[in-house]
Amino acid sequence: ERLQAGSLRVFVDLASLPLGLHEVRVQAQVEDPDITIIALDPPQLALRLEEAREKSFRVIANVTDSAPLGFIVRDLVVTPLSVTVSGPRSRVEQVLEVVADLQVRGAKSTFERVVTPLAKAAQGGTVSGLKFVPPSALVKVPIEARLGFKEVSVKGEMQGNVASGYWVSNI
Repeated sequence: ERLQAGSLRVFVDLASLPLGLHEVRVQAQVEDPDITIIALDPPQLALRLEEAREKSFRVIANVTDSAPLGFIVRDLVVTPLSVTVSGPRSRVEQVLEVVADLQVRGAKSTFERVVTPLAKAAQGGTVSGLKFVPPSALVKVPIEARLGFKEVSVKGEMQGNVASGYWVSNI
């Protein structure tokens, strides 16, 4: 028989526990008197209670590829300038910087992109399990043509004939 939503409640009681490592008993309650809980697997959970922490970081935007030949990426504009990172104290303390990486992907004019920031650790990896407020940043990427470059079309002209058994498929 299927349980109806809300008729089974599985929980652990953390109310009186101090910060640190703990083994806690898993508890369950069923509203239906015809259902009996025989066993809980696992019967206990190992967990660590940590102090919550938050810290503000300036968002550093990075272009991870290059502008097309003849174009240059100017200074990026990030909105908002900073985000608040929150989560377990041990993870927040690992954060060295918050970055917003994006790619130009051949763009030849200014564009804007919404980017999800990443928390970078001093060791170079990312720190997971954190919340960002706001959760994303808008990055304006100014792209300009370089002086001395001009984009032109090239038109190829065929001369002569191709050898027997061959044809021109594309120029």
